[in-house]
Amino acid sequence: MACIGWILLMKCLILVICNLSHAKMA
Repeated sequence: MACIGWILLMKCLILVICNLSHAKMA
């Protein structure tokens, strides 16, 4: 269960970083 939690956490972090990058470019 812990592994699944970490994977979801990493995915959320990646999405946030991508959104911030796109926001800065725009």
